[in-house]
Amino acid sequence: GSGKSNGKKSGKSKSTTSSTTKQKYYEFHPQGDSSRQTASFSVIKEYIVDKVQSSYDKPGDIGAALQELQMPIFTAPQRKESQLTDAAKKEFEQYTYDMDYRADLKEYNERQKQFKDNLQKAFSYIRTFCSATMKSRLEELPNYYTTIHNNPIELLIAIRRLMRDPVRARDPWDALADTLV
Repeated sequence: GSGKSNGKKSGKSKSTTSSTTKQKYYEFHPQGDSSRQTASFSVIKEYIVDKVQSSYDKPGDIGAALQELQMPIFTAPQRKESQLTDAAKKEFEQYTYDMDYRADLKEYNERQKQFKDNLQKAFSYIRTFCSATMKSRLEELPNYYTTIHNNPIELLIAIRRLMRDPVRARDPWDALADTLV
């Protein structure tokens, strides 16, 4: 005890959290399994959106979709037609319109492809935040393989529903029966 170290770190707190430990700390649990819930749906969703926006390629569309829980509407570019009457001017203007159209179409197609790629990545990433019980409950949903699978927006909506109300989330007919009683 004469001021020498006893081999243990002193004076340093263990509250330094890396992003991997933080991710594992955040976990979606269904209602009824909530004693293990570490954070609210909103807090975990915000964390996921922040990570997606800071680490995905061209994350604007997927970030907004996850934030709003809504698929974006992509509007395809429209090809303009020259209204000029002078043949030479009309041909030149049409050529310019066509160049713009091809560039816009290429950008539109790339944006669609990037969004589709990001959807797949986001779905897998969000599932890493689900407890084993939550994954099991999700896969029991009648629309899991038709609507939810590979759709991170529908996945988040289903997770939120399961966190709030397990019976109605699992079987919509139960909810209807409850209202009829």
